[in-house]
Amino acid sequence: MAKITLQRTDTDKPVELQLRPASGGIDHFEAEIDGRSLEIQIAALAEGEGQIAIDGRIIPFFFAREGKAIDIWIEGRAHRFHAAAGRRRAAAHAGKLTVSGDIKAPMPGTILKVNVAPGAVVAANEPLIVMVSMKMEMTLAAPRAGRVASVSCLPGQMVEMHAVLAVLEPISDAEAS
Repeated sequence: MAKITLQRTDTDKPVELQLRPASGGIDHFEAEIDGRSLEIQIAALAEGEGQIAIDGRIIPFFFAREGKAIDIWIEGRAHRFHAAAGRRRAAAHAGKLTVSGDIKAPMPGTILKVNVAPGAVVAANEPLIVMVSMKMEMTLAAPRAGRVASVSCLPGQMVEMHAVLAVLEPISDAEAS
């Protein structure tokens, strides 16, 4: 069983996460998040991204480490965590996360709208690209504040799963304000 304690930056309450292997394969887990139990399946797709299946619903996620912070982008929202004080195991796991500025298509689809251009400074959670896949519209938001280094898609363009649609580069704290 893996137990990780993370501290959200927007609240004083830590998040307790416990994972136990479950039947069904190496990617199936019983998860307990702050006392709530779930059966989940986690699939790593590439460095810094994956999918989580909960009750048959597939949710793409992206993660990055920036200094001691862990940024997790899921369902169009970015969440920032820090390993809770005194939890060496959580900090060790967090250290394995990598920073990626790539905004990738979570599934094959068609680009509906591109809201940014290269050089634009964006805030965390700012909508960057809108796409449609399997009759479902999804907005891809910035996982963290940054400058748009490049945009490699156009409205009407069909894209493959994991295609890099835009790239964010880090910015200073002064630029983010």
